[in-house]
Parts: sequence; structure tokens; C-alpha cells
Amino acid sequence: MSDGSAAVVLVPAALVDELYGASLAPQRWPSVLAAVAGFVGGERCRAVAALSFMEGPAPGRGWLLAGVEGASERAYDFLEATAWHPLFVRAGALPEGYVGPSEEFASADELARTTLAREFLSEEGSIRGQSAVLHASDELLAAVHVLRPRQGAAWPEDAASRLRALLPHLRRSIEVYSRLRRARAQSEIDRALLDRIDVAAFVIDGLGRLSRANAAGAAMLDRGDGLERVGDRLRCVAATADGALQRALTEAARRGAARGGSDVVVVPRRSGGRPLMAFVTGLPAGGAAVLARDPERHGPHVEELLQRLFELTPTEARVAVRVASGERPSEVGAVLGMAVATVRTHLKKVFDKTSTTGQAQVVRLVMGEVPPMGEGEAGGE
Repeated sequence: MSDGSAAVVLVPAALVDELYGASLAPQRWPSVLAAVAGFVGGERCRAVAALSFMEGPAPGRGWLLAGVEGASERAYDFLEATAWHPLFVRAGALPEGYVGPSEEFASADELARTTLAREFLSEEGSIRGQSAVLHASDELLAAVHVLRPRQGAAWPEDAASRLRALLPHLRRSIEVYSRLRRARAQSEIDRALLDRIDVAAFVIDGLGRLSRANAAGAAMLDRGDGLERVGDRLRCVAATADGALQRALTEAARRGAARGGSDVVVVPRRSGGRPLMAFVTGLPAGGAAVLARDPERHGPHVEELLQRLFELTPTEARVAVRVASGERPSEVGAVLGMAVATVRTHLKKVFDKTSTTGQAQVVRLVMGEVPPMGEGEAGGE
């Protein structure tokens, strides 16, 4: 196989366009890599892009993009494979941009034992090829391998030069694809984490639009009993509370997350039940997050948690939860069957044991159990 390093190769513009298109439309990778294989090595070639994240939430996790028509975008997904997989094991020791025979990355026997070879190349006999290191950093290791059977037509004399000419475009396309892939993965993680908490969570973008709601938030909007979606906005069904919410959202977006703090908006309900409590805080990139707790859906675990954390008595915990839900002492007394003076006595003990000084802080203590949002004054009515 000749290096062909002196040859001057022009990459077809259509192939360049396909490469950059694949970074944005991953389902096109199989056909695009098939075109790369044909350009570099001619007929009966297969191209494989091998990627592995070196750091981050899943270090060593990677996948292969196979240039085989009908193959899925992610041909294989494996964990901790960087240390042993033939397509990675030597690539990490070579400089970025290196182009050479595939035997310098893995022996023919090693390649023949891979799942890729067994599924896509087993009928072709032993393998040879040209390979290149696309990206080598602390975050990402990426290589491309153009493989073909040893039997058959000879390699083009300029195969290495053809692969080298493709490198800038391959590298850029793979880097963009990897960033987008990681961003999508992180977004999925964020959404899964939001869905695991039982408080309704809403993300408002910098233009005031409701961009995301977790499962509890979507269910709350479906009920329409206090908060609702109007067009692309999060609104309160009560006009006065909605004014307070919109002001809180504007202020949160203005101050961002740097100063911390949050506003509490009391949200009346159409059903006449106890109001929702909405916490509004700024986000680093502008916009705001809203956490809304439905006191009607508080489970007994909240009272038990308060008892364990602050050594409250069962009665004190019940008083704290009802006060945090917006009830006045007279309303708490009527529900729990005790005099207002007794309610105030229990409430004073709650203040003492929890180091709070008023109802607004008790609201944050109870409603903010998942997660605490910082200090601020209550808004709304």
C-alpha cells in the first residue's frame, strides 16, 4: 500500500457538504461514511468512525458510526472500551491528524475479532486499511478507519492522501456531532432528573416563554387548577397572582442566578383548595425556573421529615405544613380542632426549632424541601 503523501487530492464539494450535513442529521452517517470509504479506497471498502468520551458523566463511553447502508446511527455502544478495543487502544498514543496503515492502530487479527468485523466484514476475509486520528484531547478521542479485504483490487496509490485531504472536514464534522450528541445526552439527563422530583418544575427562557416542564409540572398544567399554559407562557388563573408571577419572572431573568434568591408567589386555585406555592429564581443564561408545590398533594413523608430534621412533635409538624400551605392560624385551628392561641404556641415552637422568624421562611422550609431556593420575600396575595 503506497503512502501517496505527495499526491494532491481535491475532495468533491458534494462529499464535503454530506459530511457537514451528517453532523446535524446523524441518521445520514452510514451513507456518508460509505461515501468516504468509496472515495478513499474504492469498492468493497467500509469506513468506521470510532468515538470515545474520555471524561464527563460517562468516561470511556463511546460508539462506532459504521459506513454500512441500513446500519443504525450508533452501530455499537460500549462502556470502558477505550482501554482495550482495537479501534482505540493505539489511537490515543498517536498525534492528532496522524494518517497511516490500519495495522499501526490494530493488527489484522485484532480487527478480525471485533464485532464490527464479524458482522460487516466476515465474508470479506482478512482486513487491511488506512486510519487517521481525528481528535485527541482530554474530552474526546476519535479516529476513522477505512477497511477492506486483502483480496481483490489493489488500494489506490493515493489512498493515504485522499484520507489526509478529508481530515479537516471529518474532524470538524465529528467535533460538531459530538458536541450536539453530548448536549442531547445532558438534556436527557436533566429532564430525567427533573422528572424524578415530585415538585412541579418549569423552565422559562430569556424571552419569557415556557420552554420545559417536568412530569409533575405537565400534570399540574393539565389540571389547570392554579397554573396554566396560555400560548407559550406560564400564567396563573387568578389575575392578581398572575401579575405577581410575571413580575417575579421578569425580575428573576434580570438578576440571573449570580445574586441568588427567589420570590414566592401564592397561587389561588379555581377549585377553591389550598393555594399553590410557586418559587421563582433566575437561571445562569437568563430566564427563570419556577418550582410549584401543591399542598393538597403533600404526603405524610413531609411531616415525618420535619420531625426527624428539626425534632418537631407530630402536631408541630402538622401546623408547619398547613401554615406553609398558606393557611391562617384560625384556619389551621379549625382543621386541627384547636384554639388559635394553641396554634400560635405551636407555631412559635416551630420558629424556634427551625431557626425561622416568620411564615415566609416556614413556606421555604417546607415547600423548598426539594430543593432549597434561597431567601426572599413572599409575593402575590
